[in-house]
Amino acid sequence: MLAGQAPHPLFVHQRVERPPSLADAVYEQLKASIVALDVAPGERLVTDRLAASLGVSRTPVREALLHLTQDRLVEEAGPGVVRATPITSSYVAEIFETRAGLEGMATPVATPQIPSELLAELERWLASVASDLQRGDPTSYFRFELEFHEQLIARAGNSYLAAIWQTLRSHVERIRTHWRRLSHVRVEVSHEEHALIVAALVRRDAEAAKQLMEAHLLNTGRRMAAHLADTTAPVARGESQVRGRATGSRP
Repeated sequence: MLAGQAPHPLFVHQRVERPPSLADAVYEQLKASIVALDVAPGERLVTDRLAASLGVSRTPVREALLHLTQDRLVEEAGPGVVRATPITSSYVAEIFETRAGLEGMATPVATPQIPSELLAELERWLASVASDLQRGDPTSYFRFELEFHEQLIARAGNSYLAAIWQTLRSHVERIRTHWRRLSHVRVEVSHEEHALIVAALVRRDAEAAKQLMEAHLLNTGRRMAAHLADTTAPVARGESQVRGRATGSRP
């Protein structure tokens, strides 16, 4: 467009959507593998091997690893060495301390916004979870836990807070997956804490709900950290062999 000329209407009212790049596709595939623990905590991620496994060049892999480093899902472990962030006691504690701060801000704002129908549904769901836990099945607990916390963040109506919370979600899911694989996991105390939070929400007691939420997340982090052995050393199987083929437009 020449200086002084008005922009063409096409460029004012329409925006060309950028298709996902190959680096984006590699990033999403590697992220999913790290969160699902298909790439084990502490496992090395070697650019050449990943590129061969995914059927791409090294460039999109390097870009994806840089993005994952910014997400703190991978970390540098020496010159030219990158590994999946280990799941250690300190890692778990820091993630849950951060969650306590964020959800402590969201909960009192969300308290008056949650529809009564949703609160009634949460109470019914809690009762169902309690029944499952009595039978030794924690599956419904983990479904409730994720949905419950997501609802509170969403009902707070703060898009910036929600965006920050989403950056933690991958770490939280990763920790939950690791936690569920431990044979000694017990979630009854956390379930009781959820019940107290929901009761405060039903009463529309924003301050009590805030304090209970912060205490719940801090206590959960401490309980998890106490049971998790540090896994700072790379896993025995060594370098990652992520399989599949990334698809996306080439840069």
